[in-house]
Amino acid sequence: MFDNTKINVLRKVSVDFNKSNIEEVLNELFYNTEINYKIVKNQILLDNKFQNQEFQPIKVTGLVKSEDDDEPLPGVNIYIKGTTIGTITDASGKYEIEVPNENAILVFKYVGYKTQEIPVAGNAEINVILVFEAEYLDEIVVIGYGAVKKIDLTGALATLKEDDFNRGLVSTPEQMIQGRVAGVKITSNSGEPGAGSNIQIRGMSSISTGQQPLFVVDGIPLDIQSTVPSAMISGGWAAGAATSPLNFINPDDIESIDILKDASATAIYGSRGANGVIIITTKKGAPGATNVKYSTYFSISEVPHTIDVLTADSFVSARVRLLDNVSEDDNNHYGFSTNWQEELFRTAYSHNHNLSISGGTDKSSFHASFNYLDQEGIIRKSDHNRVTGRINVSQKALNDRFSVDAKITASQVKENRLPIGETTTADGDLLIQSIQANPTMPVYDTATGELFQVPGIINPVALLEYNDDETKTNKILASISPSLEII
Repeated sequence: MFDNTKINVLRKVSVDFNKSNIEEVLNELFYNTEINYKIVKNQILLDNKFQNQEFQPIKVTGLVKSEDDDEPLPGVNIYIKGTTIGTITDASGKYEIEVPNENAILVFKYVGYKTQEIPVAGNAEINVILVFEAEYLDEIVVIGYGAVKKIDLTGALATLKEDDFNRGLVSTPEQMIQGRVAGVKITSNSGEPGAGSNIQIRGMSSISTGQQPLFVVDGIPLDIQSTVPSAMISGGWAAGAATSPLNFINPDDIESIDILKDASATAIYGSRGANGVIIITTKKGAPGATNVKYSTYFSISEVPHTIDVLTADSFVSARVRLLDNVSEDDNNHYGFSTNWQEELFRTAYSHNHNLSISGGTDKSSFHASFNYLDQEGIIRKSDHNRVTGRINVSQKALNDRFSVDAKITASQVKENRLPIGETTTADGDLLIQSIQANPTMPVYDTATGELFQVPGIINPVALLEYNDDETKTNKILASISPSLEII
């Protein structure tokens, strides 16, 4: 241990020793220099011999208490400033440490209390009272079965507040954090309104099981499966892509989202947290005047560009040029010009409404909200409609020793879904059919007015009109959490 303002550490020496003790080595190293040394409990203390003729180690003892209740504090970290020499207080708050000289400074550090630096100044006994500061507790994050500083969790936990969420047309919580957290990959299953997302935290954890993390809403673990079953039926036709298991939650009700990434952070959730844990915390009331808030938005969605395909004339010319025995009068040339993508896509209009009321006193608080979302898809007949109501109530009694939190969410989600995505084959996928359909074929039969049908050929509009996949999901999520402080 040394003071680099007094000791020249850049001096180079060349020595050769064999089976020599430490004192012989040090004597040779510092021969004819201004450096003096002393060995104290496996520590080598260096100083300028002309400024301090000798070292005078001091044994310092004392007691550390809390200003809040005047009780001893066990486990307080005490160390000599600028060194790694330190100790901690015992169960009765007492400590003992040896410092090199009277100029040493002792640092007293304890979680939740203000750090203090006290010069020794020749005192053999130093008693300290640490001051409690609640703001220091904000630096602590509880994970699994332990508590660590948030600064040590930058790679294991991520927290997003309301100001960090994605803005715009957001209908599910996953969309709020998409692209906002390092190490978390979120991709949508499809572009359908209310469609689910594939979420990977720190890459793939298995090649044979699911990759979805565990969702926890206000302390309640949720099933991560789709709210709508999908099943392949004859001919490759199928239901739409899996929907989000969180689409019953109003994004405007969310106060924060915590993402737990590693084993220590997810330990309390067991094997269910193997793929990570996403903790959603909803808004609560706060003491003060009653606050009423209303927000709304209206959005327009449309396809920026469609896939370039052959026009009717180009289609006929290509078949005549590339195929044998095909003329312009071929039976597969129907004489019409149809852009099938334009027949399916539309300009979609969506609107969202949020109404909330919150308030409370020192003993009780409440937060209630209502949400209505009507979201159209850019393909005709697809939409997502949600009605959600939520109430959070907190109450304290018995001089704040007893508290109870009650939360309830009720929602109804209606969806019209399309045969698009991973559950279909090429024959049953609406978008694939719109690209490969014959552009000379009409949408409707001019003679009957019905949808045009030819054996063996799929009319994309008919595939849309004759497919009905409407779902309605009612969900109630409720919890009550009483707490009693006995001592």
